[in-house]
Amino acid sequence: MHRLAVLALFAAVAVQVGCATATPPRPSAAAPPADEVLDSLRVIGVVAGSVPADATLAPRTPAAEAARRGASKAAAETFVGFTVPCLQPTAYFLFQLVACPVAGLAAASLGAGVAAVVEATRAGTSDTVQAVPGIVATHVRNADPAAALRDRVASLATDWTRRRAWRFVALASADAPPVDSLLEISVEEVGLDGPPTQVNPPLALFVTVRTRLLRVPDMAVLHDGTLTRRSAPRGLHGWLADDARRLREEIDQALRELGERIVDEVFLLSPPPERLAAMERAFVSRRIPFLRDGVTTRDEIVARLGDPDRRYDAGRILGYVLFEDHRGRLRPTPVPGGGTLPAYRLLLTFSLDDRLEDHRLVRGDEP
Repeated sequence: MHRLAVLALFAAVAVQVGCATATPPRPSAAAPPADEVLDSLRVIGVVAGSVPADATLAPRTPAAEAARRGASKAAAETFVGFTVPCLQPTAYFLFQLVACPVAGLAAASLGAGVAAVVEATRAGTSDTVQAVPGIVATHVRNADPAAALRDRVASLATDWTRRRAWRFVALASADAPPVDSLLEISVEEVGLDGPPTQVNPPLALFVTVRTRLLRVPDMAVLHDGTLTRRSAPRGLHGWLADDARRLREEIDQALRELGERIVDEVFLLSPPPERLAAMERAFVSRRIPFLRDGVTTRDEIVARLGDPDRRYDAGRILGYVLFEDHRGRLRPTPVPGGGTLPAYRLLLTFSLDDRLEDHRLVRGDEP
């Protein structure tokens, strides 16, 4: 009987509890140019294309409506979460049927009040929301993204070309020195977005670029594709704090990564082995700054990261699974609501005196 009573009591409120939503997936890359196209290239001019005048912002729920929805959801969740454990059958179950819902309502009222304040704050004022697209667009223009991508792609492609007779030239315009092909790089869209089913979710900065490989002189399109880079999400205030410092940093990071992806996915070039090792170490040092070969001890690592997931070679090599959080830091526990945030495997090799000898970080889906 008590189970029927509990079911009847919560039937009306259980439907109000929302479900978690995943982070929007990263768009898939376009297919690279055909082999015959790549084989025909010799001198490739890289030119900067257009940049959008405005940035986009995912629709935001006004503070008052966000507070109402947050309070309603928190009240339902708090009531259920408090009252269900309270209604475990005892000799005083009839008393519990009255007392537990009353106490649950009191707890729900408190939870609703807190949630209303949090959601209203997270929503931001209407003036702030209206100003955000302009702030993003201003910082994008200041970064001169098309020119930055042009210079980075020309430099990286020159550095990474080892087996082909290619030469890359950064051009101020398409009318400059003689080339047999042009790579035009345009920024198609920049903005902040998040899961549309959530109320004022954390926002990710996305930058979408379009690349067109053109044959000279008839300007026939040999390849046309788009690439999108999406940052880790953070709250609206996090993007604007400290004179939009994180926004400026993420724009620069997006341009660096997109430049590498263009060279990789359009020309199928990869960094030299020594460059890969340097890039990997730079990545690790930014996200796990306490790791220092020859200095960091095994005890210090275990104290910070916990027990390893795997031990190899009689414990000389330790393996950890790490997860990237919304701030780009690596942690040994999954990120709540992380969705598609990447996971990594960290392999640590120790010397006989238990000091770190070498470390390697690979994506979780790599061998």
